[in-house]
Amino acid sequence: MSRRRLFVAARLPEALLPTLQAAQDILADKSRVLRLAGADSLHLTLRFIGEVEEELASRIVTLFKSLRPPAPEDCRLAVSGYGFFPGRDGRLVWASLACGDGFYRFRDEVQNGLAGLGLAPDLRPLLPHVTLARKATFDLSFPELELLLPRPAQLFQARDFVLFESFFQPEGTRYEPLAALRAE
Repeated sequence: MSRRRLFVAARLPEALLPTLQAAQDILADKSRVLRLAGADSLHLTLRFIGEVEEELASRIVTLFKSLRPPAPEDCRLAVSGYGFFPGRDGRLVWASLACGDGFYRFRDEVQNGLAGLGLAPDLRPLLPHVTLARKATFDLSFPELELLLPRPAQLFQARDFVLFESFFQPEGTRYEPLAALRAE
């Protein structure tokens, strides 16, 4: 039986993408090596579900479609900083996001629904971030690099919440939407 790798995410507002792309341009300019995340793959993961059997994946799609997205005014976000996770092939660089309560409440709703399907909750706190690059190495220290990255004071509003399936490919991970909800 085939397995599917699923996660729930918020799509980022179009108005935020130029800021993230400017940060990626700076990362690319200051790096020795890195793999940038494609503009079509930038998202805010709310709940990584992982690999599930086909039958359970179908039930998760049905559950997701039954959820009510948060109110738009609760879905504001802003870039609040940058960070990285170390890795054996270099750093994974991310933009930290300050998020409205709607993201946290929606994640809780997803968690509760998944628990009803027999999936264990993700007990880790939600640390909102967007992956910008992988396998990155730099000549600058990260604090020096972070000073160069854009940090607009503007608030952005997310509206779209998506259940994605991810596929690993040689050129990078591809994300396919299975179901979507829009905050109205």
